Amino acid sequence: MKQMKNLLSVATLSLMIIAGAAYGQSTIEVGSIEGSGSVEVTLSTGGNDVAGTENDITFGPEVQLSNCLVNPAIDRSASAFSFTPSGCTPGTDCESVKALILSFTNLTPLADGALLYTCDATVTGGTAPGEYTLGCANPGASDPDGNSVDSACEDGTVTVPDVPVAEIAVGSVTGAPGTTAQIEISLNLLDSEVEVAGSENVLNFPAEARIIGCAVNEEIDRDASAFSLSPTGCTGGTDCESVKALILSFTNLTGIPDGSVLYTCDVALGTATGNFAVTCTEPGTSDPEGNPLTTSCTDGEVTIAEPEATPTAEPTATNTPEEETPVATPTEDQEPTVTNTPTNTPTSTRAPSSGEDDGCSVVEPRGSSTAWMFLLPMAGLLWLRRRAR
Repeated sequence: MKQMKNLLSVATLSLMIIAGAAYGQSTIEVGSIEGSGSVEVTLSTGGNDVAGTENDITFGPEVQLSNCLVNPAIDRSASAFSFTPSGCTPGTDCESVKALILSFTNLTPLADGALLYTCDATVTGGTAPGEYTLGCANPGASDPDGNSVDSACEDGTVTVPDVPVAEIAVGSVTGAPGTTAQIEISLNLLDSEVEVAGSENVLNFPAEARIIGCAVNEEIDRDASAFSLSPTGCTGGTDCESVKALILSFTNLTGIPDGSVLYTCDVALGTATGNFAVTCTEPGTSDPEGNPLTTSCTDGEVTIAEPEATPTAEPTATNTPEEETPVATPTEDQEPTVTNTPTNTPTSTRAPSSGEDDGCSVVEPRGSSTAWMFLLPMAGLLWLRRRAR
């Protein structure tokens, strides 16, 4: 008999544990997001039949909620949202919202993990980076018969990330297999009011483009800059995988101009062709007072490609124009010059007849260098006679 009572006690305890597991606490969970966006509120039924819920969400001036909407998929048409304090403008100056999720016609239980509703979260201007709580309060739930169900509530958060004000940008370069290429690393200011006095970052190189070494850009005058290759003891251009760059000066604390090249690195290209990423990690910058600045970093790329063959140019025929003999143009006071072209046929010479006005010309055989000397006095005589008329 005693053994039977012990078995009944164990059975009763087991049934209580099973009942507790099947009918636990329902939980309304407010979601978490980064920056402005939509916040989701979900239900964990805990094994209960839950037909409706209610809860409040509290928030501060840094994050404002607005535009809360019930999930149409759960068919709770009588749902309502009320912002407080009374008369506040959602998204501007409210402090909390009360959500009632229910229906007077649809009393089917909500599914475990169901999305109840969403609200738009807006990070207000001037909010400092950090994590801000969306407090969940006054939870409630009821079954299809209207009976209260034990309920709990979980807070959500809105994380305001640091907004980068400076960027370290790794460039891209193309080279032939087996050659050396140089890649540039530059500074971009994402906030015009920010000054950057120094920077640091790590570059990671692929096996196809091993780092040889780096040099600071002398134009930015950062004479305390240093570079460290790793792993320790590696040989540049052979087995070094990364480099840590510190760009700084202990005497020149003026801001580095936007878009400046910080430093360059030489890389030894392998024989494999293709595009290979040069990744940038651990970026950091500081202002002239030494305050750290939020900094981002963009990766670069090394392209190894065979050089294109240069086509052989075909010879081009050139037509040389024939030289034209310039023709003298007489002026008003100048008589045209008589030009006699020598021929191969000798011309006979006769004495002038009495009364003839024209003289005769003596023409030397072709090839004579003295022919023009005889023509000049005859031409002069002809010109005098015509002037005398």
